[in-house]
Amino acid sequence: MRAGRLKDALEQVQLSVMFSPLQDTHPYLNSQIAKYLSEPERKAIQEGYREAIDRGYATADSLGGFYEITGHYSDEARFYAEAADGQQNDEDRARFLIAAGEAYAKAGKLQEAEQAFQSVIALTPEDERPYGDLLAQVYGPEKNMKGAQTAIDTGLRKRWLMPCSSIVRWRVRRANPVIVRWRKRRCATSRKMSRLSRT
Repeated sequence: MRAGRLKDALEQVQLSVMFSPLQDTHPYLNSQIAKYLSEPERKAIQEGYREAIDRGYATADSLGGFYEITGHYSDEARFYAEAADGQQNDEDRARFLIAAGEAYAKAGKLQEAEQAFQSVIALTPEDERPYGDLLAQVYGPEKNMKGAQTAIDTGLRKRWLMPCSSIVRWRVRRANPVIVRWRKRRCATSRKMSRLSRT
């Protein structure tokens, strides 16, 4: 009897999330409460979000955000990577790949994070975000000076000056201090060379 009631309750949770996937409409989706959900409750909510996405009631970010607040970063990363594969245009694909890379980094899967950010650079080389994320979330924690130098030099060599932008500078502030200083020197040199080439 008890098992039947639990099953009914979980089905109600799933339907409730499906028909109203907004976080504010469910107290159990509050970030302070969601981390204490049981595994069956979490799965019911995930299924509700998946159905809402399939029906067009919610965006992929709804389920991604749920994985985020419950601390299931590997699930979040895989979900965003799958969402990226289903996108038709490069900008949407890049957005989901960045979200996947950031979630992989939080999960401690730095190799997968690096692959995701490198994929974004290949897709949309003018995008500043993956440079900053590579430096701050992958190469900084790994103390990988060679990887950081390669990322910066690649951007500069191809005349995408993204590694020197203010957005990248802001994102890199948490990286290894040696990488931060090297990037600053490299960008200063690049700006001087650019000015000289115009005179």
